[in-house]
Amino acid sequence: MAKKSRNYWRRRFEQLEEAQHNRSIFYYEDLRKAYIETMNDIEVDILKWYNRFAANNEITFDEAKLLLKSDELREFRWTVDEYIEYGKKNALNQQWMKQLENASSRVHISRLESLQLQLQQHVEKLYGGQIEGFEQLMKETYQTQYYHTAFEVQKAFEIGFTLQALDETRLTKVISKPWTADGRTFSQKIWRDRNVLLDTLHKELIQSIARGEAPTRMISAITRKMNTSRSNAARLVMTESAFFSAVAQKDVFGELDVERYEIIATLDHKTSSICQSMDGKVFKVTDFEAGVTANPFHPRCRTTTAPYFADEFDISERAARDADGKVYYVPSDMKYHEWKERFILNDKSVISKRKILDESNERHRKVYPVKQSNVNWRNYLNVNQVGSDLLNEIHSELNGFMNTKRKEKMYLINKEKNSIEASLVGSDINRVDLTKEINDVLEKSPQNSIIFTHVHPSPTSFSSHDLFLMVKYKSVAAYTLECANGDKYILDRGNYKSSMFKNIFFANEYDKIKRQVAKSFPELDDPQKIYEVWDSFIYEVNKKFAEKNNMIFKKVE
Repeated sequence: MAKKSRNYWRRRFEQLEEAQHNRSIFYYEDLRKAYIETMNDIEVDILKWYNRFAANNEITFDEAKLLLKSDELREFRWTVDEYIEYGKKNALNQQWMKQLENASSRVHISRLESLQLQLQQHVEKLYGGQIEGFEQLMKETYQTQYYHTAFEVQKAFEIGFTLQALDETRLTKVISKPWTADGRTFSQKIWRDRNVLLDTLHKELIQSIARGEAPTRMISAITRKMNTSRSNAARLVMTESAFFSAVAQKDVFGELDVERYEIIATLDHKTSSICQSMDGKVFKVTDFEAGVTANPFHPRCRTTTAPYFADEFDISERAARDADGKVYYVPSDMKYHEWKERFILNDKSVISKRKILDESNERHRKVYPVKQSNVNWRNYLNVNQVGSDLLNEIHSELNGFMNTKRKEKMYLINKEKNSIEASLVGSDINRVDLTKEINDVLEKSPQNSIIFTHVHPSPTSFSSHDLFLMVKYKSVAAYTLECANGDKYILDRGNYKSSMFKNIFFANEYDKIKRQVAKSFPELDDPQKIYEVWDSFIYEVNKKFAEKNNMIFKKVE
């Protein structure tokens, strides 16, 4: 095996940085849209408030402090109750939830207080989702960079050995440690920005009314404050993700006994002077210090690191200390997912249990009597009678196909035209790989226009792959599933909105839900009883996933 050059390592790790940077960009794009949506909601509520209480868009401060009348108070309570319901479903911070509950029970609320509460609800929604999104992004960044770095090193030396998987506890510990001079974690920084924004909004609201300004001027002022907050969020996204990416690489270097690393800065007109001066510098892994000997050197830093190897480095020495002491050959063309499946140990993974069931294949060999479908699908989906009849026809055909041909099959139905857009027969009894043509239909079809219908060989409801397609494609309005035994399930999009960010983090979210539900199914650890509970287990996973994402999941009775 020829030794890899410094340019090889620089090139490979520049590509890793590019991928990490793109993940952050995708997340920020969703965040940017959330800020715009929040500002639009704030603008609507301000204009409604002025329209209701102001004469010719003018209202004095004393008029704004007048109490709501009985009918206005009743309507206000309805609004607050909706806020409380949203907060319970989406885990908004408890301090704000208590404020809402107190407001709901008060008998005296001023006009101004009602508007302040409405505006704060929009901000709480924005920042509640932001904190959760940040946590997911940082965990994903660390985990992805950790595994990909190990993969690149092992592939380059053509030597592989097992590594322990990163569990939720370790990921949480990593991202909970502050690293900047102010001693704040990213969650604390987000919370600080939220407090600053709320304080600014309340001051702007009161001062604008006191000055007798038109609502348009108030909205313009608040928009400027929101834009500042959005810019702060963008800087935080890019800087924090750069840090956790660097830490992941440092931790892997330590795990693989890589002693030194090289600083890699993309040298162009945008590169900062500090990064230009650090490019090519080599440091010991033990001397790693963010901002001093390692990236990020400044906000939004895109500098990265690569392993630096002396001639005497021998990765097989590290492999000899592995749990089983075995060293495996890693071909240079091995794909990342193949490497991860082989070398990342995760004995407690619920996902691996799916393989146990698939490998046994006993459930898939069972043939059931062919059943005809006679369901009033209008009770479950937004379809007319023609659409309901078409679904029954397809479900009957799928049931017969599975129990005679013993292969999966799927249909894409245009629910507006009540027509079949595409169909596909799988390569196996429990597998159907979507073709480019099928993906094109899903990609190009209008939003919420497609019903995805398919069949499973066992009574198990939707798989993670089924759910992922709903997340990925806005065109999918609903799923229907026919099982070989005649059981049927539906998954309706409901209020769920697809986005690139949700696409990226689907696997982490799904796995997290799966692990939570698994705690209620100890039988999963029993190689015999797992068969008895698997269908119920997956049903509960789908139920929890649907609830968390405002989808509708049901068994068709």
